[in-house]
Amino acid sequence: MYSKTFTRAYKCGIFGWLICSCQIAPLQNKESTNPIASTNPPPNTIVDIPLPEGFTRITYTANSFAHWLRKITLKQDPTVYLYDGRVKANQEAQYAVMDITVGNRDLQQCADAAIRLRAEYLFEKELYHQIVFTDNESGEYRFTAPYTRTRFDAFLPRVFGMCGSASLAKQLHAKILMHLIPVPVSMLFYHVFSVCVVLHRWPNNYTPKF
Repeated sequence: MYSKTFTRAYKCGIFGWLICSCQIAPLQNKESTNPIASTNPPPNTIVDIPLPEGFTRITYTANSFAHWLRKITLKQDPTVYLYDGRVKANQEAQYAVMDITVGNRDLQQCADAAIRLRAEYLFEKELYHQIVFTDNESGEYRFTAPYTRTRFDAFLPRVFGMCGSASLAKQLHAKILMHLIPVPVSMLFYHVFSVCVVLHRWPNNYTPKF
């Protein structure tokens, strides 16, 4: 088992991706030059972000994880702050910032952001028995009664400290990048450096360029 101490923040991509990067950058204050700052009015939720020409959104049921993700409220300020309130050095990597807590400890990395999103969804839907994660040695971390917000907030930091990209790779089903769609078993894409959450996909007649 291992613990993690790197700082991360949530970042919502301009093409409907929520990408939680594990790239480490020096900390310093920097003014945001993000284009959303001049957008009038700025999008209130992820689903309000306009798609590029030729792209479409796929409809999902109201109780699905994908639908819940798209309804997450966005902050009106697109600046990314660290867990301790400092401004993140790189302000060019995000289009908008989700209005979801990152906690007050230096724990959350890319995988932890994805874990929080999934856990928050399950907690809101009262699917408590599904809130379970495993570490890289197959140790299990299960959310148990009493199912209170206080207990939930105390549960997640332990998961963040012991689980990560490598353990999620074992817990989830692998998907080819071009086949990723926003549903529970394919929400999280793993590679050796980071995890990302896919909120939208390109039309079938679009050939992505990497």
